[in-house]
Amino acid sequence: MANPPIVDIPLLKYATSTQPDALVINEPLDPQRSKVIINIPATPGVKCKMISVAIPLGEAPDTLFSVQPPPSCSVNNTDWTLSNNNVIGHLGGMNDDEPDDAGNFLIEHLSDDKIVNTPLTITIEGSVNSLIGTVIIKITELSTAVDSDTYQVRQSYKQLTKSGEPAFYLNSFVALNPDIAGHPVSAMPKMKPFQMEWQSNGDTFRIFMDGSTAPLTTTSNKYYHFPRGLVRDANFILEASKDGKILYQQLSVTCADSDFSGGYIHAANDVIIEGYTTFNGQLTMQQPMNCNGSSTFHDTMYVDKLQINDTSIAVQKLTCARGLDVFQTTTLQGTTINGNLTVTGHVTANGGVNRSTDKATIAASFIETLEAALENNFSLALKKQLTEILTQL
Repeated sequence: MANPPIVDIPLLKYATSTQPDALVINEPLDPQRSKVIINIPATPGVKCKMISVAIPLGEAPDTLFSVQPPPSCSVNNTDWTLSNNNVIGHLGGMNDDEPDDAGNFLIEHLSDDKIVNTPLTITIEGSVNSLIGTVIIKITELSTAVDSDTYQVRQSYKQLTKSGEPAFYLNSFVALNPDIAGHPVSAMPKMKPFQMEWQSNGDTFRIFMDGSTAPLTTTSNKYYHFPRGLVRDANFILEASKDGKILYQQLSVTCADSDFSGGYIHAANDVIIEGYTTFNGQLTMQQPMNCNGSSTFHDTMYVDKLQINDTSIAVQKLTCARGLDVFQTTTLQGTTINGNLTVTGHVTANGGVNRSTDKATIAASFIETLEAALENNFSLALKKQLTEILTQL
């Protein structure tokens, strides 16, 4: 069967655009993906069996995308699908005059009547090569009028230009493992120096750490060595500038055994704090809390039961619902203890210390302690006198 004739006037309309709007050549070591977008409006007066898009590949001024990584194609309409069918020859040479290095994408129409009742968008994505030039894209359709069964191969051409100015970009902002070269990580050991790196064609870079308005560095390098490491989780903002334009990237790095410095805290379960901790806001713990490291509490603190195993300072109101155990030097102000108070170290109380329990019990416990200390050598008269005094407190 003879091939149908090729007609240069297609029945469908092809609106071609790109992302980014201006295609720019890539730096060989940092290829960026770009898109060629072909929009085809609904055309109920046309039947179309298939559409072919040929994009030249390679590293030449008249080719668009590099062969590697290979370009990809997608469609947004389920009436159409990408096909691997060989259309050379029996469908009129839709691709038979293309060079071997052309990227040929065939899209077949699945509907029974082949009428183009709905719009179609074809998107081809690849890495623009590194040479300036003009590229010709060929679009071929196998179509006919809706009232005819004589399909013809119809072709149109689109011209795209690659400019020589690489687009301004900033990406791949990562923290690197200090012990394994080139290995990105999201968590660092406490106080462990590490390095941050990024990819960009910007001229100047600044890095900001949360909590500070002054940059850690201003540099033209694409790396920064963070010498002191972290004692807490931190967010870093990388600012790149080029020709008056600015781009930003954010990086979050977790400290594997961080200290804590925060505001309001509400905890429903047991809390054990191992490192140095400063609480600048209200602290509410509904379960027991153990402080194994030096701690400072600047605001109102309510704890179910508190055990302090290292030095601690509470400079505002401290309320312990079921008791306070102190094993190291601790300074307290305005403290209310509704349970037992156990003191193993020295306690300095700059405010009142109240214990909401039976005062006679306090007296009895106090006398019992004195008796034990004096090996029971204690007069009944003195015991009675101390009891009367203590019960009046």
